[in-house]
Amino acid sequence: MKYTSLLISLLASLFMEAAHLVGGEISYECIGNNTYQITLKVYRDCNSSGAQFDANASIGIFNGATNVLYTTVSPPHGSVIYIPPTVNNPCLQTPPNVCTQLAVYQATVNLPPTNGGYVITYQRCCRNQTITNIPNPQSWGSTYTVRVPSNDVACNSSPHFTSDPPIVLCNSDFLNISSAATDTDGDSLHYEFCSPLHGGEAGNPQPSPPNAPPYTVVPFTSIYSAANPMAAQPPLQINPQTGIITGTPNTIGQYVVAICVSEYRNGVHLSTVRRDYQFNVTNCQSNVNAAMIVDELNCNGKTITFTDNSFNGSKYFWDFGDTTILTDTSDFINPVYTYFDTGTYKVTLIVNKGWPCADTVEKTIRVYLPANASFTYSGTYCVDGSFVGFTPTSQNTSFDKFSWNFGSNASPQKSTNKFPGIVNFTGAGKHVVSLEVNSFGCKKMVYDTVTVYPNPTIAFNLPKNIGCAPFEVNFKDSSTAATPLYYNWNFGDGNTSTDKNPVHVYNHPGVYNVSLEIYTDKGCLDTLYIEKNNLVTVYPTPISDVSVTPTVTNIYASQVEVIDLKAQPDETFLTDMGNGVRFYNRPKFFYQYPDTGTYDLMHIVTNGFGCADTTIVPVKINPVPLIFAPTAFSPNGDGKNDIYKPAVVGALEYEFIVFSRWGDVVFSTTNPNEGWNGTFQNTGPDLPLGVYTFSIFVRDINYEIASENGTITLIR
Repeated sequence: MKYTSLLISLLASLFMEAAHLVGGEISYECIGNNTYQITLKVYRDCNSSGAQFDANASIGIFNGATNVLYTTVSPPHGSVIYIPPTVNNPCLQTPPNVCTQLAVYQATVNLPPTNGGYVITYQRCCRNQTITNIPNPQSWGSTYTVRVPSNDVACNSSPHFTSDPPIVLCNSDFLNISSAATDTDGDSLHYEFCSPLHGGEAGNPQPSPPNAPPYTVVPFTSIYSAANPMAAQPPLQINPQTGIITGTPNTIGQYVVAICVSEYRNGVHLSTVRRDYQFNVTNCQSNVNAAMIVDELNCNGKTITFTDNSFNGSKYFWDFGDTTILTDTSDFINPVYTYFDTGTYKVTLIVNKGWPCADTVEKTIRVYLPANASFTYSGTYCVDGSFVGFTPTSQNTSFDKFSWNFGSNASPQKSTNKFPGIVNFTGAGKHVVSLEVNSFGCKKMVYDTVTVYPNPTIAFNLPKNIGCAPFEVNFKDSSTAATPLYYNWNFGDGNTSTDKNPVHVYNHPGVYNVSLEIYTDKGCLDTLYIEKNNLVTVYPTPISDVSVTPTVTNIYASQVEVIDLKAQPDETFLTDMGNGVRFYNRPKFFYQYPDTGTYDLMHIVTNGFGCADTTIVPVKINPVPLIFAPTAFSPNGDGKNDIYKPAVVGALEYEFIVFSRWGDVVFSTTNPNEGWNGTFQNTGPDLPLGVYTFSIFVRDINYEIASENGTITLIR
């Protein structure tokens, strides 16, 4: 059954013209030490261009006994919150352009206990001109106020509403709306409809500071009152213990409703929070159409996902048509159901069941397990003869149908047999094969690729095939195959290799045949062989065996003798002495080095094939240390012959010691640049005239020690 009524354009136009705040409330919480957090909530029509949220709310705090302003706070609001236009009636479609926003302002103040307490107030103008239940609505502003008890009540927190007020009410629909509040102190709460309060004017829309109490009550038109603020039958009522609002609105429009929640402790009234809000009553619009999205043929198993595609639905009842059980129903919007078995089922969806706007749709579906399809193949894969057999490997019923497609380069090209037999492919390359299995209308297609390979070819080369022993040869394979190749090389000298590009050293002169065998074990199976006769020629290499005598000597005996010990008649010789001097074709000669040093003598022998051998012999020519020691000196300070210092040449290490005639050491040094000044150790008193003895020790570059002894005459 479909229930349809037209949404009148009046309320939509009212929403579009609305340009003001639509409600608010103020409450507080004591957080200890006489410190209170004030929370102000302000609601506005978000389509309004004339009543933006105040960047900072001007909140006045008055002495509760004298009504004198105590202080003001100006907190900014947090992020603006969008309030969705939800309704409880599933037949209701909210009108367009309904949009409400909430701004929350919070401030923390210290309020010392005082007689009469405090009154916290925020005021703002103006109300919507389209409001139904008050006269000249645009002339009346709003006052949101709450009282902090006097000093005989310690650190009280006011009640605060637990949810936002409804944005849209359904005309002629019974209401059951919660306006419940909570109190952190556990005080008793009492709910009632009360009068909204006036505050702010068009010329002063945001009084700063707000006006002091008492505040003017906003009047109602003649047929409405604070206790009866809305046209309804039965009339609106609020449960004083729960805050639940009931009743059935029967006239569309916009109504100001004030709800007061008062807290009592031990029967004493402490404070009252007043919610001043604009209720919007509209006609219900219903054009419900039940629809579902589910495939008639389901091939993915017994678990099916159902998707609602209804219009204007809000309550759902699904019956999945499974006769094996009684619990095959769901009230989810998009349910998932698992059937006991495969088969055919009639599914029913009822939208808004039990409401006048209910609608029903039915659909027959078939539920099957997925079709199975898989296969393997084997055979030969050479381009000059490919014979391939195909075998299904999936589990299939006797009712399943098979459809093979081997491609246009195959014979046969297609088959409907479960086992299609031998297939021949022409042309090298990849051939796509498909198999489709149809199981009760459920189909599955699988693909694989058969590769037909070209025949392998064999070839190899080497960059150099003539050389001197030992001769290193790099073999380069140039065979071709579409699958991996395996190699067997024979180098003709008794050695083999399985590398693709081997490196082989021929150690002996000769002429060698080389062969290569290749084979494949995948794709196009084949074995090929090639042999190249007299491919590698290896010449003999001469032996450079030279004698150098001596290899270590000094500059006074720097002549050496060079003899080639294995000279042959067809060989040529080059001897480099290591100092730029060279001798050609002289297997035996003498040479005298003109200077000290270490020289690498290089002897190169070349035979008639151009093969050469080289010997390098280090030759060391050492310097000979020289010592010159004067016989006397006169350390008298005249600047002539005041220091006794021997001269030493060619020494790595040096020690000079002077003895008195009794054998006592009067001076010693290891620094060849330091001499004796005629005093004890060059720092004590002058030594007497006379003859002294000395010893000089040196170590040459070969670490051999030489020494010299003598006398020194000290003259002053």
